Amino acid sequence: MTTLPNGLSPTAGYHNPFVDGTAYLFGVGERPRTLCELAMTRLSAELRSKRGWWLVFDDPATRQRWYEEAANKTWRVGPMPNNIEVGLAKHQIEYVLDELVGYAIFREEANEAQVSCFDRIWETDRLLNNVEDEMLQECLDSLHVLIRSSTFASNSDVLIDPLRYSCIFGRTFLRNQTDCPNDHNDYCTSLKFTALPAVVRIHADNSCVEYQSTINGVDPCRSEIYEALQRTLGRCINLFEKVLTSLHRSNPLPQRIRGSYRYRVWEEPDPPEESDDEEAWEQHLRDVRQWALYRPIEIPDIPPEGYRNEFLRLGHKVHLRDRHIQVIHRIVDAYLDDGRQMIADTPWHIAGMKNEHIVASALHFVSVQGIYDGRLDFRMAVTSPSNFMPHDVGATLRTWGLQSGDPCNQFIGSVPLRTGLTIAFPNIYQHRMRDIQLGEGCSNGRLAIVEFYLVDPDVPPIISTADVAPQQRDLIYRALANSIDPRLPPEVLEKIVDMVESVLFEEEAVRYHEEMLKERQNFMRVNDEKYFSLPFDMDAIDQIQELAL
Repeated sequence: MTTLPNGLSPTAGYHNPFVDGTAYLFGVGERPRTLCELAMTRLSAELRSKRGWWLVFDDPATRQRWYEEAANKTWRVGPMPNNIEVGLAKHQIEYVLDELVGYAIFREEANEAQVSCFDRIWETDRLLNNVEDEMLQECLDSLHVLIRSSTFASNSDVLIDPLRYSCIFGRTFLRNQTDCPNDHNDYCTSLKFTALPAVVRIHADNSCVEYQSTINGVDPCRSEIYEALQRTLGRCINLFEKVLTSLHRSNPLPQRIRGSYRYRVWEEPDPPEESDDEEAWEQHLRDVRQWALYRPIEIPDIPPEGYRNEFLRLGHKVHLRDRHIQVIHRIVDAYLDDGRQMIADTPWHIAGMKNEHIVASALHFVSVQGIYDGRLDFRMAVTSPSNFMPHDVGATLRTWGLQSGDPCNQFIGSVPLRTGLTIAFPNIYQHRMRDIQLGEGCSNGRLAIVEFYLVDPDVPPIISTADVAPQQRDLIYRALANSIDPRLPPEVLEKIVDMVESVLFEEEAVRYHEEMLKERQNFMRVNDEKYFSLPFDMDAIDQIQELAL
């Protein structure tokens, strides 16, 4: 197979956020959704969050009740700085009700997987059965015991941290040193660190997977932990396939509403008759501003023919069966009580840097107890609107909710956290977790999450635990002690271990972890500036017109 200069195959085509959007005149991301479409998206998500919606959505009485509920409410949508209240017209509500048939076709009965709050995001509440969930919780409990009993136990909520004992370029022993990055001009690439994924083989039966290398941070001898994670990851493969299919460049994200606005009234206020009347001119300018903001406008709308099954047409389907993939693991287990009643909201972020090539994430909520209002939010980067009149802030605000200088992103949905929820989503959406606090009347709370981060399966394999041996000193000491003559004095074993390349003492591991954490936090800030929060430049349309002259 031929390859492109960056090592990708010609069929590789997953969108990714590791781009400097400042190099593009209209920015990066999806085409912006109108405020009306964002409200339609929210209504659709609300309907599909109802228990058993797929069984009753085509019942006339149910449909009428849902229509009446929607007709009497509004949604606050658009960028957070503006957040405009929007209601839906009859034909728009009917469109949302009609398209439920498409979402029902997409839905899978076996594991109750369905599209979540927005396209490309998938969820299920039936990933594991009760017995399997209990086994997974027992594994988390055993990990807690192991970590708390270690010499350098920390108070961190992260039981398995991919930033700990990662690959440290120039320090970690690599079979092939050419794997080290050397692009000093790419803010998305770390020149010092990369997280280490495990290599996973997927069998013909998608739900059956097998680890081909260790999970970074999990003792290879803890077979019960590997079995539980293997089972959980196997059930997530189908969700990953759904996300990747919708993310592929052959399947562009459909829009319910296309086009731009039009004006029905063009006459602006007449200027003052006296050219030297400053007070009259000031009033005229105020009148013009008001006229620009509120003059009658025709906002783009859904097609006259209504819903057309458009998002059911897929040009490419992704299958991961009979393949090897790479997956980064992270496990969080946080407890709340009277002394710690809340967890700070996470910032808006994506997973990893360009080194890891993470294309999708899957989060399985093992336990959400004593926490009633926790939510997982999503937003996406959008390009600046390109089909508007220069400096027409009144129209851009009413159509897309954007004013000059506003960050070009749109809030696309929120999912309530609950025990048993599994949600998979593409890494081109930022996400954040918020409102994690002890519920009223609860003395204890728990939030336990198993997180899987899928490396883009279409890029050449990255450095993994198959290339880097465990760097923990105690694991290497144990392996050595089990493989040589037991009569050898411990002092000699200690000396041998200290001579092994890339062994990390715990103090070193802590220092490198803190350094990598700071690097990733800085990347999140810069990535937000250069991809997800590029300012809406209303002057860009002027530049296009000048180039056309």
